[in-house]
Amino acid sequence: MQRARRSLVVLATVIAVVGLGAGLALRADEARRTDLTGLWKLDLKHSDLPGRGASGGGGRRGGMGGGGWGGRDGGWRGGPNGGGPGMGPGGGDRAGGGERGERRRALPDLVHVTQATTLVSFEDSSGAVVQEITTVPAAADTCTHAPGATQLTGRWDGDKLEVLRETPRGSVTETYSLEDKGKTLVVHTKLSFGSGPAREFKRVYQRVSET
Repeated sequence: MQRARRSLVVLATVIAVVGLGAGLALRADEARRTDLTGLWKLDLKHSDLPGRGASGGGGRRGGMGGGGWGGRDGGWRGGPNGGGPGMGPGGGDRAGGGERGERRRALPDLVHVTQATTLVSFEDSSGAVVQEITTVPAAADTCTHAPGATQLTGRWDGDKLEVLRETPRGSVTETYSLEDKGKTLVVHTKLSFGSGPAREFKRVYQRVSET
């Protein structure tokens, strides 16, 4: 009986130590994550975008109109709770990478990012959530997602947020990172289609004041 009690005490101690180590590792991983939250404006001069020149012709402009920015916690600057209608085509199931084979629209030129523990949302100037990146597996996802927004699954690799999407033509890898001491948001995109060479381009955003 005494030996059995000793075994239970040892087992409980091991479980507690393992749990503590896992908790510390999780907190350390969260501490390394970059906080992408903020208002960002596209910097065409430092971006290399297919089909867009320095003047930005043909692109979608984001203004400061509307009722403010949407968000996951009641909106930003009085925006609607959770945002409004999304980008139109592009919203889809999480398992398929969030696109269902449809053409995904680019982020607006002026975008607000709201980062939570397991979700990063992107809102346009009207307050509509246009894209959400969930950073936990679908089975562990308890968030209520914005209808119509593009739904993607990503993961943190140190201080970079990575999203891998499979499309009928091949794979698309997007990496979100901060540069220049947090003043610049860079979205690096790599297209790997078939046996041809990979194509890469980037969107560079500069942080702007939210006041």
